[in-house]
Amino acid sequence: MKAMGQAGMAEVKPILEINGDHSLVKKIADSDDEAFIADMSGVLLDQALLVEGSEISDPADFVKKLNRLLEK
Repeated sequence: MKAMGQAGMAEVKPILEINGDHSLVKKIADSDDEAFIADMSGVLLDQALLVEGSEISDPADFVKKLNRLLEK
């Protein structure tokens, strides 16, 4: 719409849908490890953004989180 000269259009924010039955989501729900929960949640959100075609805000942080998860 912006390309057609339509100014003042509100930006549509994406909606993240979570499959509560997915094994990774269940691991988050079953964990008491706050660092693991934060890393896994952040990686899942960044993955969703990448799949959508968006850029993630901090690629280096994404890699650090992913590496920590892979080391477990």
